[in-house]
Amino acid sequence: MRTVTWMLAPCVAWIMLLALTGCREDPDLTRALDAGIGRAITTPPAVGRMDWLDLREAATGNDTLVFWPVSLCWRGAELAVADEAAQRVLVFSELGAYQRSFGGRGVEPGRFLGLGVVRCSEGAASYLAADAENKRVTLHDREGAVLGFAAAPFSPQVNILGDFALTSDGRWFDAWLGPSIPFGPYLTDAEWEGVRLVRGWAPDGAKLDSFGMPAVFADPVARRVFNHVSLAFARDTLWVLTRGTASIQGFTIGGQPTGAPLYLPVYHRGMEPRVELGDVNPVTGFRPNELTYHPNVGGVAVGRDSLFVLVRYSRWRLALLGRGWDRWLDYWPTSWIELVDRRGSVVSALEVPGYPIAIATDGEERVAIITDEKDGTRRVLIGRLP
Repeated sequence: MRTVTWMLAPCVAWIMLLALTGCREDPDLTRALDAGIGRAITTPPAVGRMDWLDLREAATGNDTLVFWPVSLCWRGAELAVADEAAQRVLVFSELGAYQRSFGGRGVEPGRFLGLGVVRCSEGAASYLAADAENKRVTLHDREGAVLGFAAAPFSPQVNILGDFALTSDGRWFDAWLGPSIPFGPYLTDAEWEGVRLVRGWAPDGAKLDSFGMPAVFADPVARRVFNHVSLAFARDTLWVLTRGTASIQGFTIGGQPTGAPLYLPVYHRGMEPRVELGDVNPVTGFRPNELTYHPNVGGVAVGRDSLFVLVRYSRWRLALLGRGWDRWLDYWPTSWIELVDRRGSVVSALEVPGYPIAIATDGEERVAIITDEKDGTRRVLIGRLP
């Protein structure tokens, strides 16, 4: 059975599949959703129509260029897409016309083995590419030439890459609590000492300040997973979305909070978390662990310089996906993108085909998403906010 990272089936589905007798409300999930403000489950907004341009169909030959997109970002009117299959970054116009690419499979700086993230800026350092396999972060100019590189930031117990953000002066941020793989370090209370949500780095990889306190949960795995972080940098502010608590906090480049956290509406509790914990490896000290649950929100960007553009989910349900012999059970949500103002009020909600796993904006109207499809493929969709 194929599953999706950070998700869990509804109670009834797991009873049928695993012969469980019932579901108790997990206190860690209750605390995450409550977030200290007594937040209640609310009805999702009405979702409006939005026109999307499929990158595969936008221009002749595009269907052979991007096979497995994993990350994307806008640099002005150009869209950069990280393709894991070819281990390269491809750049397209806002209408989906291919412009250029850089990277390719290899171990030397400027090439990749585990390309997982691309981030953009309008500065001389136009692109940041993060490579988990080569354990390297590389800065590139507009044409893709290497400006510099640094070792990927260390993560406790296992080297994993989370989310990243790039500023116009070449500084960058990372959040190891935002990995895209379904496992991570199992930390004791002592090992959590000093851990922050975000780390700052100079263009050459020299460490700057770390900031943002993770929320505390009773289960060590819940503390890691519920503090899953997505980053968005706009103008001079780094926005930090914590998925488990469905909250956004702004920070200056120096790491100072710009105000109180914004707590987003919550539309779905989901099934209670299921924790899987393995034995400690005597050689590496790594303890396999995973917590799966339904996130209410899956990503953040900034549109029109003041609106948060969010990936949203609710109403998870069992779905039989794939074709022929390559079929599997999955848990498919209702998905949309949502525009929220700085006070937390929903401005509008817009339909999304498939299951969105990544979102990017140019800071204004342009938006792009990566979606998982029920046939096991992925698509890059381009649109404009109304």
